[in-house]
Amino acid sequence: MKTESITEYVATDGKRFRNKSDCERHENEASLVAPILAKLPNTPRIENGEYMQHDKELLLECKRQLFALVLSKYGDSYPVWKQWKADEVHPASVIGRVMSGSDGPLAKAWNRLSFYNFDLGREYNQPYFANNPSEATKEKTP
Repeated sequence: MKTESITEYVATDGKRFRNKSDCERHENEASLVAPILAKLPNTPRIENGEYMQHDKELLLECKRQLFALVLSKYGDSYPVWKQWKADEVHPASVIGRVMSGSDGPLAKAWNRLSFYNFDLGREYNQPYFANNPSEATKEKTP
């Protein structure tokens, strides 16, 4: 039997890494994303067909800030993204598809945006309703 010690690095969110620099990059990204996500409303569970009304400008500002982080991380690989405006980018667009291969804090935060309809300032329990807001008819009260 062969035994060996393995050093593991654990990020604040519990994600485990075999190498310190990967863990540090994860922690750095999480520290940039956390203050933006902290601005989003802490919504109670929303059921199918329900939505929660939020401040539209606050949602857009969070989206803009996350998009700026996306550009800083991926902009050199996808320079065309730098020509886009955050307000015009759909969360499930090519950006969402590119980031779907990652489980990092920024990818998770960007995915969260797909639950919002920015035109109406509403949050839904799934992206389907954010894209088809007329299908959700009940406003959830806090």
